[in-house]
Amino acid sequence: MITLNYDITTGLAKLAAATPIKRYGDVPVRLVFSAAPGTVSDIKLALGSDADAPAVLAYTDTWTQESDTVWTAQLDMTDTRLATFMTGLASVAVNLELIVTIDGEAQYSPNLALTVQQPIVTGPTSSDGGPVYYTQAQTNTAIATAVATAAATAAAATTAALARRVVKRLDADAADIVSNATPAMDGVLQWAVAANEKWIFEGFFILDETDNTDAPGFNLTILATHAAAKSAFSFFDTSNGSFMTPSSAASPPNVIGDVIFLGTGPQIVVFARGSLTMGGTGGTVGLGFAQGSTSTQGVRLKAGSWLTADKA
Repeated sequence: MITLNYDITTGLAKLAAATPIKRYGDVPVRLVFSAAPGTVSDIKLALGSDADAPAVLAYTDTWTQESDTVWTAQLDMTDTRLATFMTGLASVAVNLELIVTIDGEAQYSPNLALTVQQPIVTGPTSSDGGPVYYTQAQTNTAIATAVATAAATAAAATTAALARRVVKRLDADAADIVSNATPAMDGVLQWAVAANEKWIFEGFFILDETDNTDAPGFNLTILATHAAAKSAFSFFDTSNGSFMTPSSAASPPNVIGDVIFLGTGPQIVVFARGSLTMGGTGGTVGLGFAQGSTSTQGVRLKAGSWLTADKA
């Protein structure tokens, strides 16, 4: 606020206090006469530069009489002329001019010096740095959100991992294979693959002959409804501690569906490991099983056999 004390005897005005004002908003101005003046018909107040030809920086001539000796007004400190004048300045001293017309006679008071300062709070008041303090409620909410996000992320990762893994187990003995030496998928130990996918797999197979003799033996392979672009696998016979070798009629062990391994009975356990890259067509991949040679003595795949596969 600007408060001016006006002596009607001398016509001199003085600032009640040399308090700087801000160049911000409408600043209240209070004019206090030393005694009740005559008829006050006009009051002009202006802020100006200290130059040979002073420029008006802010101005008002709209006043309200509050009592016999007090008049008030509002001085617009956002005036663009003042803003331009103060560009690059934190504060500046300006001249204050007061002209009061009493009983038809204009009285000019000597200029007064007034300090105007730039406003500090003109934009966002939040800090761009430094510590940020939270209430307990905000902390609880932040923790709950973080935990929920972490749980959702973990669940998504688990779901994605499970989607890449296949586990198959034979819970009951498969049907006996009789008079058939051509391997075919058993219907359980198999999984679906898409075009161009890469997989690694391993299996545990329990093979049995119904007559408990070494004949007719077993044929094993990894079959695919469509040939893989690249594959490699092996079977290990735990009964004699050796890898089972391809039959003489088998193709090289790099195309799933063509390689047949021969084993002997009456019951053996075989481990299998391998990898494959599918070609341009997807399909089904799984264990192929049959007799080693055509015989009326059946062979079977026993319960407890399993197969796992992971998409690479």
